[in-house]
Amino acid sequence: MKKFAIFGRSSFATKIILPMVITILIFGSLTALLVARLVYNQLLNKEKNQLSIVAMEQAHESSIVLSRTQVVIDQIAILPETLDYLSSAKPKIQDENLLDLFNDFNVGKSFSSIYLLDASGSAVVSTDPKFIGQNYSFRQYFKQSMDGKRGFDVAVGVTTGMLGHYLSAPVIVEGQVKGVLVGKMDPNLLLAEIDTNEKEESSYLGLERFMTDEYGVIVFSGEEDRLYASLGVLSESLLNAEMRKKRYAKEELMQLQYQKEMDAVLQQQEFTQREFLDELDQEREIVTLAKVGGYPLYVVMEMNLRQINNSVIQVISLIGAVVVFAALFTALVVAGLVTLWLKPLKKMRQIAMNVAAGNFSERIDNLGDDELGDLGRSFNEMANSLVIAKENVEEQVRGRTEELTRLNKFMIGRELKMAELKKQINEVKNEKK
Repeated sequence: MKKFAIFGRSSFATKIILPMVITILIFGSLTALLVARLVYNQLLNKEKNQLSIVAMEQAHESSIVLSRTQVVIDQIAILPETLDYLSSAKPKIQDENLLDLFNDFNVGKSFSSIYLLDASGSAVVSTDPKFIGQNYSFRQYFKQSMDGKRGFDVAVGVTTGMLGHYLSAPVIVEGQVKGVLVGKMDPNLLLAEIDTNEKEESSYLGLERFMTDEYGVIVFSGEEDRLYASLGVLSESLLNAEMRKKRYAKEELMQLQYQKEMDAVLQQQEFTQREFLDELDQEREIVTLAKVGGYPLYVVMEMNLRQINNSVIQVISLIGAVVVFAALFTALVVAGLVTLWLKPLKKMRQIAMNVAAGNFSERIDNLGDDELGDLGRSFNEMANSLVIAKENVEEQVRGRTEELTRLNKFMIGRELKMAELKKQINEVKNEKK
């Protein structure tokens, strides 16, 4: 049975080509895996570095926006009109002159509202009338500014039900804090910066962004189901149900799988990054966290590695196609060469068959300088030797035939003489009787 239809029964070419093709496929596959691993690591490191840069730039830009708006609140808090208002014995609620001043400073509508709290935490002047008479002494920013410091907080307003970034400054009169000036910053001002960068960069990063407060609770996300979810397990000692109700208008918050990032927020780390397996969608992801300057806010960026995996798959597919093509091309080239190289062997086989049939006249010509040429010359010498040997044998056979013929003639003559002598003897015996 033929082992390889093209090359015939002997399969000598198959013995050469098959190991060669298998070797190419094996080493080609190993090379593809090695290259794929190198490409994966390079792309991963590149994306990690890029993600780190983007996260830190985003945190820096957010810090600049907050600082710029904080300056406005600081300036209003030290204006003579503000100081005089809180110094008066009976300040007028919703003082028109002070209200106009607040509106004048709200250039570009950076604040959804600017309001002044007295020492008890009650709003006495506000660009949003709904705030008048409301007491916000429970707010963190109020407590911070009553201690003579700048205040900042992110929370859902109990009056408006809308999320806001609250920046505050103490109003100090004769060395005493008489009240707190607060600016509720429109979240869109800060988040517009994120949206702009996301449109510019997400096309090649394939990432998602969100922002958390100092407790690790998400206060901005492009995905609604993540809003007001915690990165990890909430600590009741830091944020009990009542506080959650006041800050996020929810008593129970959904918990996500970013516990290490949650710990980093609680430890006030400036930056952290890791690669992990997302248990929800079973994909590997990179998550990066960067602190927003001196503010209790953190930019979190998450990028799945699907794009990198797709790139690696493309590389493997390309290398695999090249390896298969190389194996097939090598097989065809070697098949052609082997077929060419085997022509002298095929001719030798035919001549050998002719020699076996008694035809000693054919010889192999067009001999080269390689091993096949040496084999051909040896074959020709063997054929010549066979011719000489045949001639010698024939000569010996003729000699022996002639000798046997002479001997046969001699033996026949002798037998004839013996028969004649025997006849004579018999005749003599008959005569004596």
